[in-house]
Amino acid sequence: MAPAPIGNSSSGGGAIFNMSLCSLAPKVTNAGFWNGNPLESSFSLLMFQICLMFFVSRAVRFLLKPLRQSRMVTDTIGGIILGPTVLGRSGTAFTSIVFPASGTVVLRTTALLGMVYFIFIVGVKMDLKMITVSNRRTLIISSVNLTLPFIAFVTTQLILSRYLPEPLPYPKFLILVAATLSITGFPNVVYILTELKLLNTELGQLAVSTTMMNDAVGWVIMLIFIVLRGRSLMSLAAVAGFMAFIVCVYRPWVEKVIRETPQGGRVSEAHLVVIILFAGLAGFYFDMMGGDISDGALFVGLVTPDGPPLGSALVEKMEAIVEEVMMPLVFVWYGLELDLSQVTDWRMFGVLVGLMFTAYVGKFVGTLLPCLFHSKMSYRESLIFSLILNFRGTVEVVIFLFWLNKKLINPELFAVLMLSTSAMTAISTPLVSILQQPTSGAKRSSACAVQKCLSTMELRIVVCVHNEDVAPSLLNLLESANPTPENPICVYVVRLVQLLGRSAPIFITHRDNNNNNSTDNGALDAAASTIPFIKAFMKYERSKGGQSVLVLPFTSVAPFETMHQDVCALASERHASLVIVPFHQQQGGTTTDQALKSITPRVLSDAPCSVGIFVDRGLCLPVGPGSCRVAVFFFGGPDDREALALAGRMAGHPGVMINVTRFVPSDETDAYDDEETIKAFKWGVKEKERVVYREVEVRGVQETVEVMRMTDDGWDLVVVGRRRGKESWLTEGLAGWSEWPELGVIGDMLYSDFGEAWSMLVVQQHA
Repeated sequence: MAPAPIGNSSSGGGAIFNMSLCSLAPKVTNAGFWNGNPLESSFSLLMFQICLMFFVSRAVRFLLKPLRQSRMVTDTIGGIILGPTVLGRSGTAFTSIVFPASGTVVLRTTALLGMVYFIFIVGVKMDLKMITVSNRRTLIISSVNLTLPFIAFVTTQLILSRYLPEPLPYPKFLILVAATLSITGFPNVVYILTELKLLNTELGQLAVSTTMMNDAVGWVIMLIFIVLRGRSLMSLAAVAGFMAFIVCVYRPWVEKVIRETPQGGRVSEAHLVVIILFAGLAGFYFDMMGGDISDGALFVGLVTPDGPPLGSALVEKMEAIVEEVMMPLVFVWYGLELDLSQVTDWRMFGVLVGLMFTAYVGKFVGTLLPCLFHSKMSYRESLIFSLILNFRGTVEVVIFLFWLNKKLINPELFAVLMLSTSAMTAISTPLVSILQQPTSGAKRSSACAVQKCLSTMELRIVVCVHNEDVAPSLLNLLESANPTPENPICVYVVRLVQLLGRSAPIFITHRDNNNNNSTDNGALDAAASTIPFIKAFMKYERSKGGQSVLVLPFTSVAPFETMHQDVCALASERHASLVIVPFHQQQGGTTTDQALKSITPRVLSDAPCSVGIFVDRGLCLPVGPGSCRVAVFFFGGPDDREALALAGRMAGHPGVMINVTRFVPSDETDAYDDEETIKAFKWGVKEKERVVYREVEVRGVQETVEVMRMTDDGWDLVVVGRRRGKESWLTEGLAGWSEWPELGVIGDMLYSDFGEAWSMLVVQQHA
């Protein structure tokens, strides 16, 4: 092969050239463990590096879990551990075996490919419509927290340049650094808020919209940067032409792909492969034209529609392999580039660190002031929000590595940027986790219950629906609650949709009801009119003449882990008396609805009102007299009293027959509250022949179960409280056998023994 000079030096008028005369071709595979070093092949070495980073980062994450650190921080520490700062010092056996010079090319190439597709996924998940609907509060907060840190950074830089004996490195480029530190990356905030389970909170939603505005400014800066670095007008024209091709040709094509995909169907594999390859091609083209290799992929991602069917399919295909396999190599690359042992001027290093934190302090103050004085947020909320907008993450790592790779910054400035960024996130994340107000306690003062709702008052019910198969039985359950013009019900139907293919959660109101009463029947939007079960609920409202029932549909698009926050917030805002959540195992008990399984215990814990867990076994519609048979098993306690209050409301329906069985322990005195509830129930149904009430004295668990079996008279629905007011021998013998704790002891026993025969509503009264 032809020799190529790799460096030169001169001394004493002569020149010495170091030339590579020959190099061995890299091995892709090896001859086996017994025939040499298996890590000499590029494939084996790459797999070993990926596995090593995976286990090191997981170990760091486990050790720092009590400190509530984000993944970005733990991965950064993992990269530093593997780099020359700790294990990978030059000349050590670890470096020569795990990170030899010949093996870093493949590692960095794979990491770069991971960076490209990570940025592409970030672009796909972004919803650009959020920028256009930003309100005045978002605009003001975003403007101040962008401007103040930039001014603070530039002012401090100018002051230091006058008094320091040595000039700051890269003084002009520090302006771009100031702009970057002033921007909070949208993906970083979304990922960390998801980890902290704050994405669906009011502060989380405000942070998402604010950082979207921040990112919009970042895209403008990126375009200016491309223009300033442009080598010629031809390269700028080529980039502009390619962007026009993406908007005018690629976007219409992907929209056509979405239109041709059947509703509920999947995008074809061929289309997905074309889009993924085009994103990589866009990165190559932008790099060839003098831009950032990730800019092209980001632009393709932004133009690609988010959410199902296309955005969710792309994320599903790529996210796991990119984030879990390829992106860890980015932090290995970062660790290899960060070598604190090479820092010689620690005084200048400290000055640069202080300069960076000037921007972070400016960001904090620039967020805190408009929150306190314009948005009138509490000091606690303003403090939390200011910390959230100082979150840093993978986006900054990608940017700083790009700058280093293009030699726009030196290794010392790179170390300052990375360490200050990681330190800021390491400080902010646990503080937010500690200071954040739990959603369960904040809104409970306005809670009410069915028992407190007078028979002439509007009963407000939040109904959660994830699978439309349960909708008919839910409608029959609502009908059995006896809605009439004198006793109306308002039903808030929440459609639960898992967040796929987009970063930001969405809570959609499909029907306006500004006055929040049964007479303000707003129009249904176009999106909801195509959803079958919402159409069924609206049809039910019309069948009642619009006087007895008001249906207000909503859609919550969120991760399963935080979806309950939307449900609880809606119940609190609308002063609902009951939240109904279908049980996650329905007809036959063979399939599990993972969304409901995740939501149910969180709703039980955080709901500001009573909660009903509905087990559907095909509840019939109460049409003829006594056609729907309802049984109530009353043991005592607040949950049983709430169940009885609901049954009392059902008793007014001519098609419902109520049978109440009260279990009285032979050696206990009746509780006063239980007696009062029973008296109120008897008074309310005294003129109704379809109501049967009896008391049964029992002496243990065995007798309790036998009585339940004997009372089985072909019930359609059984209503029971979830918890006992006072744990006694009636239930403590069953507690150890409970398989479904969300149903409570009695509910679990009924589901296990009679689950195929009855529908069941397990009621928990808000404490």
